[in-house]
Amino acid sequence: MYVMRRGRGSRDARIPATPGDLAAFAVRAVSDQQLRVVLAFSGALDAERLSEASRLLTAALPILGCRLVLGPRPHWAQGARPATGGVVETTDPAATLADVVACSCDPRTGPVFDVRLVRASGEEREEATDTVCLRVDHAACDGVGAKELAYALLGLYRALGEGPGAGTRVRVTAAWSPRRRSYLPILRAARVLDVARAAVLFPDHGARFRLPYHSRSRHEPRLAVVRVDAGRVARVRAYGSARGATLNDALLTAVFRALPAPDSAAGAGAAQAGPAGAEPDAALRVLQMPIDLRPRQEIPAAELPPANLAGLTFPTVRIAPDEPFDDTLRHVTAATRLAKADVAALHIPAAFSLLFLLLGTQRGLGFIARELRDGHADGRSTPVFTNFGGLDAARLRADRGVVLTDAFVASPVIYPPAFTVAVSEFAGALTLSSGFCAAAVEPSAVDEMLRAVADGLPG
Repeated sequence: MYVMRRGRGSRDARIPATPGDLAAFAVRAVSDQQLRVVLAFSGALDAERLSEASRLLTAALPILGCRLVLGPRPHWAQGARPATGGVVETTDPAATLADVVACSCDPRTGPVFDVRLVRASGEEREEATDTVCLRVDHAACDGVGAKELAYALLGLYRALGEGPGAGTRVRVTAAWSPRRRSYLPILRAARVLDVARAAVLFPDHGARFRLPYHSRSRHEPRLAVVRVDAGRVARVRAYGSARGATLNDALLTAVFRALPAPDSAAGAGAAQAGPAGAEPDAALRVLQMPIDLRPRQEIPAAELPPANLAGLTFPTVRIAPDEPFDDTLRHVTAATRLAKADVAALHIPAAFSLLFLLLGTQRGLGFIARELRDGHADGRSTPVFTNFGGLDAARLRADRGVVLTDAFVASPVIYPPAFTVAVSEFAGALTLSSGFCAAAVEPSAVDEMLRAVADGLPG
């Protein structure tokens, strides 16, 4: 446990950048790589206390106040631009929140971590309601790390409000250790043969997908959001359980079925038939799916510092026209189990560790960025499905009388022609989100894709 005293600054930090950090930075070639946790409350929070909690968290976890320095020995160093923070008061919370969510940064300058408070008020409102938007750059940590930061932030906020003197000693549960940010303990826990095979594994990306777009612009970042209510989620979970599948399997099945079938003859910007369009023959479909590798360390996520400790798998299925949901679910369940096997799940940590060891920082980053750009050169990509899991309301409590009404982890903004679906759960309901660039993609096309996923769920 890292313990700090209120009012003291953190020590100078020079934290080694891990292969996971560098890989997440390289993916900026096709994404803004910003992770955002959005928390909506029924009333107003104490803005000054929230700001102090953010400051304490940044001091306790040094990487949050650092910038990424590339070179022969890449590392995180102090000197990042200060976070904007603060309160944004508005009478149009939806539009303001959209603007706040669209904010991003370059981790080479920072800030990699920021907390903004959107306060909705006006004559028609009896009292203000606040929404907290926590943003962290993916180069500093992955989605599990972003959730833990939200829990720590609200924990500090509560501790600071427990009365006079209560905030003079504040605890952050994550033990600060640069070594714990590394893939190394995960690789050491695996069999040597599995690590060696994973390092040279070349996943078959198979068929490619295109989201209809009319330019390669990266302007006007937006977030599309679709909700699935708790009752429907309970029915989907029961449906999957009765068939030996998880809720994640059912979600992944709905995403696969919502994707248009690959069309190699269409031009780079050609539109597909609707979101659930399919060709006469069974179509091969592939998704990228991150998988959290922290359980392999047998250390609770709350005790680990912000880090990139995820692998990346490539579930692949073949779907026939008019195929029943049950048949696709069976194929997807088998594919995900195969994708999560030791060798496949270890591909990213093993391959990237070897890549940067052999090529060095700059050549390794260039290789990854080039592969990503080349992969999109024909106007197609491999869609990404990320399940951020549930958000624990008990760990996100604020003040007495102020209730957390909504919470979700938003998808990063991904550049055309790529498409991403992010899922998170709160109070039994699901939030599906997709970040995109409105200057390149029609918002209606993204909304339609997300709704096709939600409508395609059983029950």
